[in-house]
Amino acid sequence: MGFCSIHLCLFIILAVVGLISAVLGFLSFIFVPKFIDCQIKEKTFLGKEQNGTDNIVLKNFRDPPYDIKLQIWTFSTQNVDDKIIDITTGLSYPIRKTIEFFIRNKEKIFINVTVAELLFDGYEDELIKNVCSLVPTICKVLNVPERIGLFYGQNGTDDGLYEVDTGLHNINLLDKVYSWNGLKGKLKNNSWYGEQARMINGTDAELFKPSLYNSEKLEIFIGQLCRSFDIEKQSTAYTSGIPVFRGCAPSGLLEMSTCLPGQPRILWSNSHFLNAPSALLLEGMNLPSIKNDYSYFDIEPITGVVVGVQQKSQLNLGMLRGDL
Repeated sequence: MGFCSIHLCLFIILAVVGLISAVLGFLSFIFVPKFIDCQIKEKTFLGKEQNGTDNIVLKNFRDPPYDIKLQIWTFSTQNVDDKIIDITTGLSYPIRKTIEFFIRNKEKIFINVTVAELLFDGYEDELIKNVCSLVPTICKVLNVPERIGLFYGQNGTDDGLYEVDTGLHNINLLDKVYSWNGLKGKLKNNSWYGEQARMINGTDAELFKPSLYNSEKLEIFIGQLCRSFDIEKQSTAYTSGIPVFRGCAPSGLLEMSTCLPGQPRILWSNSHFLNAPSALLLEGMNLPSIKNDYSYFDIEPITGVVVGVQQKSQLNLGMLRGDL
């Protein structure tokens, strides 16, 4: 009888312990994630600790703890001398004289410059130099630079002064851009044709609010492109074993002329025109592929921390078809 009582007591004890463990496990499953979420939201803001030092978010914002790798490829034309010059009598007198001017002054369609000159150092264009010497007022009004380069004057510089929300009083507004270079909420009227296109929306892409589980679209503002973009969630991916929110920017072409000195007709696209209209594909250029040309943002959804970005872009020179 005593033997059975001992077993019964052990059974009851184990049952009680198991029940308590199950209840604790259930409560942990319900409340621990909420507790962690509250702690993250409480600590995630741009500001100071109680001792006056920068908190971890502000430290990483000032000095991002990641490496940025930049690679640039340029296209080089091999058959620059294979061209046809034929001034026909069917052309009007002004057009013939214009063509004769270019030929006489040895103005060519192609230029011979180094990669450094094409990108950052800039090169001196004789035609623009001569025009600006004749009508300097026009060049000044149009803000025509002294040298021509895709990134001339931008090496070692920032892309403007941002005013952002600290997220201290509302975590959902963390890093929201309020103004850029003194422009509050909206760009100048000559930036874009549409009212919506001129709006300054979202963050500066450095930070995002925590708890992105239910977010399918994020907004960012890129000062270098003078434009706000939507990042749409494409899938859940893994970076170093961590599940991340993987999103990408919209496809197609973006004209950047209003954002550059002198307003050159530069159009931004994905590498090799990925996801752009097929009419843009060029004979002789590699076909676009998801593997080689895909751009993405990887964001850890619990904290909103950006853990990886791959941006592959292509800069294109827009040309107008004439009636020649």
